Amino acid sequence: MFAAYGRWLQVDRGKRVRVRLDERTVAGQFLVRAGLPRLLGDDSHEDLVPDADRYFPLASMAKSGEELACANSVLRLLSVDDEEMAEAIRYVLVELLRNVVQHSFSKIGGLVHAVYFPNTGLVEIAVADTGIGITASLQECYPEIRSDLKGVKFALQPHVSSTFARGAYHSMASNAGLGLFFIKEIVTRGGGGMFLASGQTLANLWGNLDGSPGRKYFQSESAGWGGTYVLLQLRRDMIVQF
Repeated sequence: MFAAYGRWLQVDRGKRVRVRLDERTVAGQFLVRAGLPRLLGDDSHEDLVPDADRYFPLASMAKSGEELACANSVLRLLSVDDEEMAEAIRYVLVELLRNVVQHSFSKIGGLVHAVYFPNTGLVEIAVADTGIGITASLQECYPEIRSDLKGVKFALQPHVSSTFARGAYHSMASNAGLGLFFIKEIVTRGGGGMFLASGQTLANLWGNLDGSPGRKYFQSESAGWGGTYVLLQLRRDMIVQF
C-alpha cells in the first residue's frame, strides 16, 4: 500500500518521492529486497539481491497479458507439487490480476508483491491499485450497491462481475466473477487468511485449523483506501491437502 501510494503521488500528482529507511534494520532490509526504492526510482539505497525462493519483488502491472507471468512467479514461491491444484491457483491469481487491469481504471496499474516466510510456512501475496474501487466498479451492473461494505461483501460471492449484463447474477455460462470467490475458498479452507480493502471497508477472512471459516468487517470513518487492496496468506503445506 505504501508502494501504491508512492506511485500515485508520482503519476497522478507529479510529486518527487524519496524513500527513507535504515538498511541496518530487518525492516529496512526487507523493504529493499521487496524492491520499494527501485520501484519508486530512488537509487540512493544499495540494491540487495532478493532470494528468488522467498521473494517476488514489487512489480507494476498495467497491461493486459502481464497477469500470467506474475502468477507463474508467485507459484514458484508456493511450490505446489499437485498439477491440478497449481492450475487452480494459477487461474485465480490471473483472475485477481485481470480485475485490476480491466476494472480498476488505476493510473498506476496494479502493484504485485509476494514473499515466503519459511518459519511460518506462509506465502503472502499482495495486490494494490489506486483506481475507482469495488463499489464504483460494480454499480453500473448493480445500482443497488450504495456502500463499500455491501460492495465488498457482494464481490466475494460467486458470479459477481461488472462484465455481466444487468440481471445475470447467477449465470453459469461464463467464468467471470469467480476469481475472488475461488481465492476466498482456497485460502480459508486451507487454513490461511485474506484481507480485502476498498473505500471505507476492510474484510478480514480466515480459515480455522478445524476447517471452519471466520470473518470480520471493519468500517473506516475517513475516506479509507482509494482503490482496492488484497492480501492473501496461503499456508504452503495445506494447499495440496485442500
